[in-house]
Amino acid sequence: KAARDQMPAFTGQTRVPAVKTKSNFKASIITTSLTRPWGLDFLPDGRMIVSELRGVIRIVSKEGTVGDILKGVPPVRVFAVSGMMDVKVSPDFEKTRYVFWTYPEPVGENQSVNCVARGELSPDETSLQNVKVIYKASTPGQDGFHLGSRMLFDKNGLLYVTFGDRFNE
Repeated sequence: KAARDQMPAFTGQTRVPAVKTKSNFKASIITTSLTRPWGLDFLPDGRMIVSELRGVIRIVSKEGTVGDILKGVPPVRVFAVSGMMDVKVSPDFEKTRYVFWTYPEPVGENQSVNCVARGELSPDETSLQNVKVIYKASTPGQDGFHLGSRMLFDKNGLLYVTFGDRFNE
């Protein structure tokens, strides 16, 4: 369905054909103890590192045991559907212990700037240490919607990041 007052430039422009997979998969709920989980990636041992919209990151076991909130995460602006976004484990995690995440940093009362941060998961896995903001948008935006973000590492270890359009209507 097209957005209000928007029309395709040509017939079929907004209709992408479905992709059917022959891969078998099984979806299972392993925990209901997270609050609005948003991003997820796997640690080398199969456990998950999960971001929650409310501005926290946790480790979840394969069996669904939810760990404590990791310390060391900078302040996150949480408003409506704005908050902690994606989380990714570095391809060389076993060497560096780097974890990356995207989030809106609070600016004033009702604005934020999108950021990408990197930190090292502590040896005892209770905190993110040596946290460094590696990208910060230059212009703050009003709180609203469409802040979403996803990250992806390519085969060469380069990090690609997307952010939403910050539209607030």
